[in-house]
Amino acid sequence: MWISKIRHLFSILSLFILSTAVHAKWPEIPLPKDARLTVVSDQMILNGVEMKSWAINSWMPAEKTVEFYKKTWEKPTIENAPGFVESAFEGWHIISRLEGDYQITVQLDDSVLQTTKGLVAISKLPALKNPPAIGRGFPKVGEMQFINDIKAVDQNKKSRTIVARTTASVKKSVEHYRRVYKRKGWEEQTHQFAYEGQNKFGLLFNKRGKELNLTITRTSDKTDIVAVLVDY
Repeated sequence: MWISKIRHLFSILSLFILSTAVHAKWPEIPLPKDARLTVVSDQMILNGVEMKSWAINSWMPAEKTVEFYKKTWEKPTIENAPGFVESAFEGWHIISRLEGDYQITVQLDDSVLQTTKGLVAISKLPALKNPPAIGRGFPKVGEMQFINDIKAVDQNKKSRTIVARTTASVKKSVEHYRRVYKRKGWEEQTHQFAYEGQNKFGLLFNKRGKELNLTITRTSDKTDIVAVLVDY
């Protein structure tokens, strides 16, 4: 998932989180000629970090797009630091740059060479010394570790996606969430949704304009849980 790839970039540029300047507005994204941006999410919070994201498309070859950003971002914004950081991660060519308290990230699909196809994100770097707590309010089962907590608004539709890992089995997790959400007044709409033996199970709940989709999958000695809550 592209969101997890953007999250990975924060660790790459963690040495840059030194700026004290505050921008009143989000920075503008420089674009090559004929490039087009399409909104993916104009309001997102990834593990406490405010973000905006777009899809970028152009008939320009990806190599030329990379050259454009290298040239545009050649001048550094922080003394004794590069103007940009370039890296590769799981099929993406990534270029990132700091603009005051914001980080701009351009990641291009390595499998597309003759044109440009990818994603652009702007992240507001947190001023907190300690990372924010994630997974708050989500009921735990077994020994649970929260990996991602993503809040987004898309066309006035609010969503929250939680990715977690637990020591509890699929069966125990299913029983736990059925019990918890029934007690909270949610109506189950599963109807054997996404059931695949003992290693994978999906749960679907509804409650007054809200929908909760849980996918519970056994991997090795752990159980992965993805919860998607949508408020219509």
